[in-house]
Amino acid sequence: MRSLDHMLSWSVLDGIAEPGSDSLPMQILDTVKKEVQKSKKPKKVQAAADVYCGLLQFEGEPRSKCLFQLMILLCHQYPRVRFVALLLNKLSIL
Repeated sequence: MRSLDHMLSWSVLDGIAEPGSDSLPMQILDTVKKEVQKSKKPKKVQAAADVYCGLLQFEGEPRSKCLFQLMILLCHQYPRVRFVALLLNKLSIL
């Protein structure tokens, strides 16, 4: 997931993702969501939060679903995950 986060932050996927098409960002979102579902590893969930934040660059449904996932992470059982989600939410609003 760290590699995916780096690819999103360097805008590598912008050339691959078709404008107006949400299929690639939605596939990434669904895959990451399945990967961290019921995960007990805080670092894995933190990496997923970074990927969600990177997916905010895509407009439409991917952005709203990523914001929803970040809001869910604000209620996570691990305090560190909640803190990271809070920081990413603040940064995404700016």
